[in-house]
Amino acid sequence: MGEFHDARRALRRALRDTADERVLGTIAMQSGGEIRVSWYHEPHRRPVVAIAVYHHGLDEPYRDEGRTIRFHLDELPTLASSIARALDEAERYRQRTAPP
Repeated sequence: MGEFHDARRALRRALRDTADERVLGTIAMQSGGEIRVSWYHEPHRRPVVAIAVYHHGLDEPYRDEGRTIRFHLDELPTLASSIARALDEAERYRQRTAPP
């Protein structure tokens, strides 16, 4: 790629190295990977909650950059109410399909 592309990637990598990232929860996937819910804050940027797929590599898990969703703080109430509705739907489904 070009000189500017390489410089931009190096800058982003440096910012990620100084970011505050705390894993809030982990969900094991049937494929062997995992989904991590994290608080993520890079210097001079707004904090986000990230939901990312991680695959197990030879040394340690690595993030699948194409399968990461980031939510800004003002989006969290809508996300929470949507997940609550999904949990309600799952409960209704289990009740309908449970053996007698």
